[in-house]
Amino acid sequence: MSPLFQYENLVKLPETKSELPKLISSKPKTVVILPNNDLNEATKSFIFKIISAIKLNPEKDILLFGLEEAKPLQLSDLIETHCLDYVITFGLNTEHLSIQNHLFNFHWHRYEQFVLLPCPRIDDIQKDKNQKGQLWNALKNEYLA
Repeated sequence: MSPLFQYENLVKLPETKSELPKLISSKPKTVVILPNNDLNEATKSFIFKIISAIKLNPEKDILLFGLEEAKPLQLSDLIETHCLDYVITFGLNTEHLSIQNHLFNFHWHRYEQFVLLPCPRIDDIQKDKNQKGQLWNALKNEYLA
């Protein structure tokens, strides 16, 4: 997503270097959402490798969010609260995300406030070279284009 104006750039510039905030992120803000059951060290490592490959800092540029499978998420609330541009999901269906549309894995779905990339379970992607390629192509085309 590349808006003509980013809100964070529409602020008064500080007069001196001492007034500069400690962190100014001009990169798109991304959340990665997956079921809590899938959130472990191996999964985090895989996600961090993916995020690093698209030139984002996994510790600063993404929010990693584990979702309890029994609880649906109000995605719009999460987007608004954290001012997110991108949502990447692994192993979640539309009911988990409170979305009415049918979603296709590895295809970006554009909404008014954000862009969504649904993906199969991360364990399935790690085991399948074809799915890894599809994930890489989707991320590369959006983040590195």
